[in-house]
Amino acid sequence: MKMLRALLFLCLTIVAGFPLNALAADPGAEDAPVSPEIAAVARLVELDPSRDRARFMSELTRLLYEQFPPRAPALALLRNGKPAPALSQPGLPRVPVPLTAASWSRAIFRRPIDADQLVAAIISDRRASLMCHTLAALDDETLEFLSQHLDVLTRLYEGSAASFAAFGASLHIRDGRVAPPGGDTAIPLWEGALGERVDAPDRFVTALFGVHGGRLAYLYDTIAQLEAPNAAFALGLWIADPAVQDVGDRAGDENCGSEHVGPAVVPVEDPHQDRNGDDPEQGEHGGDGERQGGSVAFGMSSPCSEA
Repeated sequence: MKMLRALLFLCLTIVAGFPLNALAADPGAEDAPVSPEIAAVARLVELDPSRDRARFMSELTRLLYEQFPPRAPALALLRNGKPAPALSQPGLPRVPVPLTAASWSRAIFRRPIDADQLVAAIISDRRASLMCHTLAALDDETLEFLSQHLDVLTRLYEGSAASFAAFGASLHIRDGRVAPPGGDTAIPLWEGALGERVDAPDRFVTALFGVHGGRLAYLYDTIAQLEAPNAAFALGLWIADPAVQDVGDRAGDENCGSEHVGPAVVPVEDPHQDRNGDDPEQGEHGGDGERQGGSVAFGMSSPCSEA
């Protein structure tokens, strides 16, 4: 009995010794309220923030923007209704949002956004929705790295949001290094193709989703889905001559050349579009590039589908 009491005392002492922030909520996420206006938008795509709490942000961002034309009634309600922030009303459902409101404010919106405004701000902004969709799919260590390198998120949002949305779920960062498809043996191939080192993840990630219109990101994601032997074969690791092992050349095969893998994967986003993805010169939902990008960003079509 004395031994049991001693162990209990020791456990309580250890717990009491933890700093308060070690017991706080995950710093890489925000538990944000969903206003009635946003809940009404979600119901139009058959989502409920109380029932679908864990997947609410990932699914809502996908369902709103995955097709062209996008979910017109839901987006019309979203844009015309100008959804108000939740204002911490008691009893509102709360959903997890990847990254904190402070991180979204600094990296994405460039203005103060608190937790009450966060869900409305994200789903009202197409590129922010694309970012949120993939951030919700990342493992904890990768998300933690991005939360500590907000400049990377800013560059992705401003120049590569569609590519990141389409292929970013295969990104893994371990101990401050990118862990690419194919493992350590494939590192020289990816570094050679991108011109960046895996031990400089900020530069590697920016290049991966930004260069060549997303073609290398498409290849990266495709190979990441393969079993190890198949990935090694696709990367050419069986080729004895390292000079022939060129990942860049594998962005397209003889039946699907690079001319088909560029805009068909991820079009360059029009800088004249506003933050909601609307082009005032093309009407409510933008021109052809925006039409194609909305679906491809969520894997809705093949880059070789028109080859």
